[in-house]
Amino acid sequence: MRILKADAAQQIITGLVYGPPGECDSQGDYADAETIEKAARLFMSKYYDDPRRFRVNHQGPREAWPVLQSFVTTKAVKIGKRTVPPGCWIMTLKVTDPRVWRSIADKKLIGFSIGGEAEG
Repeated sequence: MRILKADAAQQIITGLVYGPPGECDSQGDYADAETIEKAARLFMSKYYDDPRRFRVNHQGPREAWPVLQSFVTTKAVKIGKRTVPPGCWIMTLKVTDPRVWRSIADKKLIGFSIGGEAEG
């Protein structure tokens, strides 16, 4: 899911973690609004217990980057140049690793991935 907004001066990114509800992701999977909300809450609950939740491309050591916002949209909101519909999980992070920030600035890293597993 794409990074929607980046603040280079502060090394802050905002992006779509998952959604919109019912739309297929890049692996052909999808989730309903209730499942997206549940995943967002579960992530934040686990983040509270251990903030080392982030890995680059699902590889390497887990990193602890500050989560500045995590929410599920309740109505359409404009973030950057995109209007995000209701039911989408949005997150804002401060990227504290200079190497990772360079990859974002160079557009080598362009989004979020939950790296999750589903049943159904």
